[in-house]
Amino acid sequence: MDLSSPAAVIENNSLENWKVIGAGGFGQVHKARHVVWGSDVAIKLLQCDDGASLHNEAEMMCKGASLHVIRILGVYKDCPPTCGPSIQLGLVMEFMERGTLESLLDTLSLNPPWPHPLAYRLAHQIALGMNFLHCLIPPLLHQDLKPNNVLLDDSLNAKLADFGLAKVSHSVNKMSKEFPGKAGGTSSYMPPEALENVSYKPIRAFDIYSYGILLWSIITGQSKPYPYVNAGDSSRFCFLIKDRGQRPSLEAVDKEQVEGLGDLVELMEKCWDHEPSKRPPFKECFLVTERVFEKHKKGIHNAVHQVLTKLDLGSEGGSKTSGVGALHVSASSKPPACPKDKVNISADVKTGSLSPTQDVADGLSSKLIDKDQAATPQSSQDQSAVMETKQYGAKFVDENMEVLIQRINMVMPIADGLYQKKMIHDEDYSEITAAPTSMSKMRKLYVALKPGGAVAKSAFYKILLEQQSLLVKELGGVGQK
Repeated sequence: MDLSSPAAVIENNSLENWKVIGAGGFGQVHKARHVVWGSDVAIKLLQCDDGASLHNEAEMMCKGASLHVIRILGVYKDCPPTCGPSIQLGLVMEFMERGTLESLLDTLSLNPPWPHPLAYRLAHQIALGMNFLHCLIPPLLHQDLKPNNVLLDDSLNAKLADFGLAKVSHSVNKMSKEFPGKAGGTSSYMPPEALENVSYKPIRAFDIYSYGILLWSIITGQSKPYPYVNAGDSSRFCFLIKDRGQRPSLEAVDKEQVEGLGDLVELMEKCWDHEPSKRPPFKECFLVTERVFEKHKKGIHNAVHQVLTKLDLGSEGGSKTSGVGALHVSASSKPPACPKDKVNISADVKTGSLSPTQDVADGLSSKLIDKDQAATPQSSQDQSAVMETKQYGAKFVDENMEVLIQRINMVMPIADGLYQKKMIHDEDYSEITAAPTSMSKMRKLYVALKPGGAVAKSAFYKILLEQQSLLVKELGGVGQK
């Protein structure tokens, strides 16, 4: 494909109101208004691109034109208003109003429940999209299927995105020469046979495995399948997934909770089978997801409406979610020391800054308690006061979540303080840093606080008292002793 192909060449004179909405190793994603079409578009700019990467992705996306695959509207070629005088190339795509599945999972994990009619529809739509890609001649592999690459429209319908790593099966040898040693993908979603294997040649089973891990996220409502492993630690993933056969924990999933959930879990386990030949093709996957979704189709309108209400109004649930079934974990199946709303990785994973095998207090390992507090003997009265203070700080942070997310602009000093106190993980800190706006940083920060429970939220409150004292006072907060 070249710039003379049917895809329109779009320049600055057709665009206005540019705004950065995302970033990654490829470059930046902008939202802009197309003045002729009268609609918003997404523009994915590629850093240091000679045209080959963009042409590859545009070609992949054109081949993958489907109801459940993001549409390419044209090729951008001009000087972006916020990126200096040099000409850049980019893809112009339909704008998806509700962002990524990952952001939805993170938001709803703060405001459960996670409605099962919507979860089942998302699982089905993703399977349909992937089946379409794999049925093309030649088949198109995505190779980076994960929540962050599933986009949602204003009705929370799913579309597959980011074909920067997609390959056409028959040309894998050629592509491997162009991108030596890179099968593509994200470690936690890559199959065991592809991890740390520079000679691996991707096949359909690669995407099917990734879909299995993605199903886990949809079923549990959690965006991180291995929360105790640093995202960049590929050798650790290789050890756990490839050598030990580790998969995301299912200890807290009650398969009998909702009709059809057992079928979806069974499909998930088949998809992430260690042996590639045993993974079912997507034409079998979508038959299962279709059957499960049909059982709950009548509830999809209410489920979508209530989730959109949460997203728009910051509702924390309550009466607004009554009557809508939700996927959530069974408290009786959890280790007693863990927070009720957390799905833990299996107990034999001993990695990362927080170890799940150690004694736990309020969701954080005991080694994270302040040294002064641990070293100083306390009377029962003092201990009671400390607990009350902790609980007050945690309650304040929870009750004022939406206001704090909207009004705190200087997020990184807060994140730095929590990171120095070892209240958030390395991976979470990196995600907060990379988030493009203060609101998205704050939402990531709230997600990062969840494993730490009241201890981490209390530490957050103390930092707020130091850095945002006027805001805390305005919201009715009080100082801690």
